[in-house]
Amino acid sequence: PHMVFNPARMHPLDLLAVRLDPFLTHSPYLQPPALAQAVQAAHTKEPSREFLASVLPGLKAYYRYLSRTRDRAGDGLLEIVHSFESGKDRSREYDEVYGRRLGLGIRVVPMWLLVARQRSLGWDMERIFRSKVFRVKDLLFNCVYVQNLRALARLLVALHQEQAADFFSQKAQITEASILAKMYDAQTGLFYSLDGRRDADRVL
Repeated sequence: PHMVFNPARMHPLDLLAVRLDPFLTHSPYLQPPALAQAVQAAHTKEPSREFLASVLPGLKAYYRYLSRTRDRAGDGLLEIVHSFESGKDRSREYDEVYGRRLGLGIRVVPMWLLVARQRSLGWDMERIFRSKVFRVKDLLFNCVYVQNLRALARLLVALHQEQAADFFSQKAQITEASILAKMYDAQTGLFYSLDGRRDADRVL
């Protein structure tokens, strides 16, 4: 998860804030999905087929879960439901999603109001996505996703699981193609995250 809480070492204000979370022991949010690269780094430093065999089932399940629950449009681009999930919590690119036009800017209050709203929805992902309050196809998140799908494929090849490796390699190709086609702006020569709240990708 995004965070596992340790009440013994938390600031009193943080102890109050986590009461807004749906779960009292951990945050329900994601982080950029770099788990496969972490496993690859560990295996590179100390190669172990036994280690890979023990963790790859969980890794495959994790990336299948991301594809199943967060690729809402079927274009390979994953959506995040809070800026906490991006790894760039207070990035100005989310100003408009949080309500810049209402004068709120990107401050702590709207971020925690969103947590409270999602908690009120029972942390039901279908209800959260239907609420359309925060749905972003984040550029960094999806680039990390592509890199890790390819890292996972390499790990699977190391264990001679070529069919599974091909599956995740194809997923990476689909997402990369969507990044290039949808997130690149030729006028500025830059890539941008997309606002998916109205089921129509719009550059942030």
